[in-house]
Amino acid sequence: VILGITPTASALLATQLIRTCQDLYPDVSLNLFEGLSEEVMRRLSDNSLDMGFSYNPGAAKGVATEPLLTEALFLVGAPGAEDPGEKVSFREVCKRALILPSRGFGLRDCVENAARDAETVLEIAFEIDSVATQRDLAESGLGFTILPYAAVRQSVEAGGLFAAQITRPQISRTLNIAYAASHSANKATNAVRHVIDRVVSESIAESGGRLHKA
Repeated sequence: VILGITPTASALLATQLIRTCQDLYPDVSLNLFEGLSEEVMRRLSDNSLDMGFSYNPGAAKGVATEPLLTEALFLVGAPGAEDPGEKVSFREVCKRALILPSRGFGLRDCVENAARDAETVLEIAFEIDSVATQRDLAESGLGFTILPYAAVRQSVEAGGLFAAQITRPQISRTLNIAYAASHSANKATNAVRHVIDRVVSESIAESGGRLHKA
């Protein structure tokens, strides 16, 4: 089974997915392709993936999707004088020099919609369509980014970044599971789908309120 996974979903789920699949269904070969939501959706549309995770289910037509979980978003930056603590208001976030993906990418659209609802504007310092580069630039002090906690947990625990949950309002996004355009369920895909549900439920239970069932 070829499963597409985004970088942030990979940080959250990949290791446990592989471990659980190996434990429960050792005869199933699970192959992961990592790419941004939009690339995962394109590959599902042309049937080069069996299933995939996506934060942007509208990126391709003719691809069936189901919501799995919602995750809170965090302001992320280098520790120092501008570290707001555990939480930060969205209006304060909008005053920071932000490192975000281009328009049309799921996370950017999510934050833009929140800014529009709050009748404010974002201060965009850099447009970077790579989660790893967004994280690296934030850690180097060149600006701040917005990501789910799972994407930066290791750097936060190592002291390289802070992560403040965005509040007033809380900003969140939904992770979906999507299926190839010509998807036809079989024993292997059903097994992987079962593993996904199990791992998602475990992740929600262990998240300390950062994740919720969609």
